[in-house]
Amino acid sequence: VGRDRGFRHLGFQAGAGVPVHPVQTLDPAELADPAVPVHGGWALAVDDAGRPLGWVPATARRSITGTGSLIPGGSLYPEGESLRRALDAALSSPSGLGVAVDAGGRVTGVVRPAEILALIEAARVQRSGA
Repeated sequence: VGRDRGFRHLGFQAGAGVPVHPVQTLDPAELADPAVPVHGGWALAVDDAGRPLGWVPATARRSITGTGSLIPGGSLYPEGESLRRALDAALSSPSGLGVAVDAGGRVTGVVRPAEILALIEAARVQRSGA
């Protein structure tokens, strides 16, 4: 009934309720020191203005010593945008965590796919009147 119909529909659902969680960030100087640990599986490298540069997995921390060796991220989720943007950010990220940013493109935290899917389901139930 239309290509990507359900996914496109998410573009009309506000993402204001998407929880944004803290994420460990590393600046370029910290990347140069492989002794700086990554906690929780992944850290996000950011520039001096707090904009995302790429991901650092804990499993490869010692081999990532500069911005050239970062794992590229997926799309970004501008906070408050649609559920589609939030889900796209989470699903396109190699860490499984979507990067949330403010209007200036600075990292505000991460979004988790399971929480976004729960919001999508709640909106579906509300629409159907169930």
